[in-house]
Amino acid sequence: MTSLNRTDVEARLASGTPLAGADLRACDLRALSLKGVDLRGADLSEALFARADLTGARLSDAKVDGASFELCVLEDAEMKDVKGTGASFAHAYLKNTALHGALLPGASFSGATLEGADFTAAELPGADFSDADLTDARFRASDVERGSFHGAILTRAELRGTKAQGADFSDADLSLSTWSDAKAARAMFVGAILEDTRFEKCDFSESDFTATQVTAADLKGSTTRGAVLPRPKK
Repeated sequence: MTSLNRTDVEARLASGTPLAGADLRACDLRALSLKGVDLRGADLSEALFARADLTGARLSDAKVDGASFELCVLEDAEMKDVKGTGASFAHAYLKNTALHGALLPGASFSGATLEGADFTAAELPGADFSDADLTDARFRASDVERGSFHGAILTRAELRGTKAQGADFSDADLSLSTWSDAKAARAMFVGAILEDTRFEKCDFSESDFTATQVTAADLKGSTTRGAVLPRPKK
């Protein structure tokens, strides 16, 4: 398969020629309008999409190893089963993006807007969500082990059956979020906001809740063996 360059892509867009399954490795598509484009199954390894507009684009099953989507618009995009290591979505806009089954170990979503994003069954070990807006995001049966959510907003987020061992939620806003059957042993919640957060049958063994408002009563029914909880106010 012949690898396409930016000129080839622009020509295909102008003629309406499909890009599904295309070889776009290392292609420079920065700041290009790709609204609604079909990139399903395409090889986007090392491609540059910084500041591109991919609103409503379809990227399911695409390969994104080392690709840069920094400051990119991916609102309402379909990214089911995308796969790749070292991809960056830092400061991108991914509101309501579908990432079901995504395989993105070590991906960067730092500072990204991910309001309403769906990470159901996604594999994201070691991913960086620091300072991201994950309001109403869904992490059902997903893997975010050793991930960083430092300073992130997870208001009303769902973490059901989520693997979050060793993850860092320090200084994150977890108010009104729902945790059910989550595995979060050795996780960090230092200084996190846990107002009206709901916990059900989670594993918080050896986790650190220093400087939070969470109490033993809040975590009733969850495993807290070896966990550090704040001292009750006198």
